[in-house]
Amino acid sequence: MQTFLRRIYAFACLNHCILIYPVYAILFQESGLSSIQITSLFMLWSAVTVVFEVPTGVLADKYKRRNILVIAQLLKGGCFLCWLASKTYFAFGVGFFLWGISSTLMSGTFESFVYDELKHCGKEESFKNVVSRIRASSFIGITIAVLLGGIIAEYGYDSALIPSSIVPFLNILVLFSIPSVAPMCSTGERAYFRILVDAFREAKNNPALLRLMIFFAITFGSMGASDELWELLFRERSFTLATIGFLFAIGNTVSALACLSVQYLPLQGKRAYLFVILGSLASVLLALLQSPFAIVLAFVSIFILEAAFTLFQTRLQHTISSHQRATVSSINSLLLEMVAIVFYFLAGMLAGKFGFVSFLWLLGIITGAVSLLYLFLPSESSLIIRKEAS
Repeated sequence: MQTFLRRIYAFACLNHCILIYPVYAILFQESGLSSIQITSLFMLWSAVTVVFEVPTGVLADKYKRRNILVIAQLLKGGCFLCWLASKTYFAFGVGFFLWGISSTLMSGTFESFVYDELKHCGKEESFKNVVSRIRASSFIGITIAVLLGGIIAEYGYDSALIPSSIVPFLNILVLFSIPSVAPMCSTGERAYFRILVDAFREAKNNPALLRLMIFFAITFGSMGASDELWELLFRERSFTLATIGFLFAIGNTVSALACLSVQYLPLQGKRAYLFVILGSLASVLLALLQSPFAIVLAFVSIFILEAAFTLFQTRLQHTISSHQRATVSSINSLLLEMVAIVFYFLAGMLAGKFGFVSFLWLLGIITGAVSLLYLFLPSESSLIIRKEAS
């Protein structure tokens, strides 16, 4: 079992140790793509995730999960090989399409693959702890990637793309060293459309839940989309690729600290909305200030929004009926991707005229305005009380 776990943790680390991570948007820009072309690639990425989540999930329930994971790694490696072969809009689009399919094949499949082995060994009660260590391994992989990726990219983008295309094939070797057992749990996508119908019904009958879902989707869908645009902002402010990688490593660490510290922050009730407004103000202030030292505001914004994400995710779970938890979580993920697509489109249009600093204005205005509105609306708890009284 220990050998299995070590290989699983290695897989998770390698899966995120992609050296092109901190600079691929800059690669697109320096290959001659316009702002709207760059953001349209991210729109394609999100759209592929939405469209192919269901059929790829069905495949993972029908065929050996290790084989599905192998195909996912082949497609991911294919993405970076496409980018190595050609630095054109079409090649970047094909690459993102392959990467998107790879992500949907991984979604749910990897966790189910791990659970199958634990169940086979009678260790399924340790699944939660194993998943936590998998996330920690992923964090280590990302940190290594962004630190090294920026430095290596200083010698040319191909210097980062070559190892990025090799890593997925190394992961395939890791997968083949792990025994494959028969599936013992479903990834859940076979019932996806029924799940969506049930989710709409649950949200319609629960006003507090519906309101939280709308806030969560708009605020954190925008936040998630903005993650892909930070490197373009840093480049506009004349940071070197190596420095950008270092800044990403700091941001990654700040995100982890935010998730760990949220339980200690006094953010009960509507204080949480005030907290998000502070994050939006930090984004707008960063857009206004040109000093290199103002970049500290980026980490303030990241900390606040990441902590708020964890906080509102918890509130959302507490508001959902226990038997509908997976149901509503599914539609919430779908809404996040749809908001991200709209954000990418708006950010691309604005960046064409005002530069990528405009995504900070967009992020600050959207998150700030929505939070301000919710600050003056009746609290979710009062809606729950009214619902129970009726």
